[in-house]
Amino acid sequence: MKNRIVVDANILFSALLKKGNPYIKVLMNANCKFFGPTFVFIELFKHKEKIQKYSSLSEEELLELLGIVLDQIEFISLKEIDKRILKQSYELAIIDPLDAPFVALSLFLDAKLWTGDKKLCRYLECKGFDICIGTQELLQSLYV
Repeated sequence: MKNRIVVDANILFSALLKKGNPYIKVLMNANCKFFGPTFVFIELFKHKEKIQKYSSLSEEELLELLGIVLDQIEFISLKEIDKRILKQSYELAIIDPLDAPFVALSLFLDAKLWTGDKKLCRYLECKGFDICIGTQELLQSLYV
């Protein structure tokens, strides 16, 4: 069975900044099943112009890369998550409430959370939740 990985929004935004970056490499090659909350899908489209401004990609290249990224992720509505898990995730994401949906989805799916937010990961770990995984760890898993 493939490892389950919830992808943080910042990872997805970073994946869209240029072709051939490590985020795309992981999304395309890892033996994982990737998930994200549905609202991230909307956020990516909402900020398409801003992403393009900071990327080295033409609009056509960005849309192509966006399609590739979206094909790798299964989006799940927060409505599907038990309310107790949602409540717990907001308590755990005290540093930044915007992280709560990603924490909730990780707990709900019993999945790792792929994020670069070290502060969140340290806090979760001190609360007994070892759910974070970083890009380097995922990249290393490609070669094992």
